[in-house]
Amino acid sequence: MYRKEFGYFCHRPKGTRDWLMMYIVSGIGIIEKVPQTFECNSGDLVLIASGTRQEFYTAEESVWEKMWCHFTSRQNFYSWLSFADNVDGVLILR
Repeated sequence: MYRKEFGYFCHRPKGTRDWLMMYIVSGIGIIEKVPQTFECNSGDLVLIASGTRQEFYTAEESVWEKMWCHFTSRQNFYSWLSFADNVDGVLILR
């Protein structure tokens, strides 16, 4: 479990070579994918594709608890996914 209070910020301008999966346990996290901003809440599952800019942080007056992992995938993995919010490599299942 990863527990971060307001002030936590992650910025990876070139992303990572693998995928990032986050399950939101509690609190509120913000994911920025210009031109959109997504609020992630308890129960949300977030996938960020390899090579996708990563910019996320804990919302004001919140403590963001999440479980996360990095993983690699088959080349066609991305085409199998169809989630509610899908913006250029950021996928959110609410």
